[in-house]
Amino acid sequence: MVSALVSIVIDCATARTEHLNIAWVEGFAILMAVVVSSNITAYNDYIKERWLMSLNDVARSRKRVSVWRNG
Repeated sequence: MVSALVSIVIDCATARTEHLNIAWVEGFAILMAVVVSSNITAYNDYIKERWLMSLNDVARSRKRVSVWRNG
């Protein structure tokens, strides 16, 4: 995210006057790609954690049965 912000600043600072209104686009695209990717990863981790917690609840709710073999 820092490099995207640096890219925006550098592109806006070094752009010619006729391209100044679109100089921020590349850095903004990088920034949005990072934000979207991070949010999707966080959502997937959240769903996996909820699934694991439900499996743990099922495992805790089952009775423990001792099995004796040959003895």
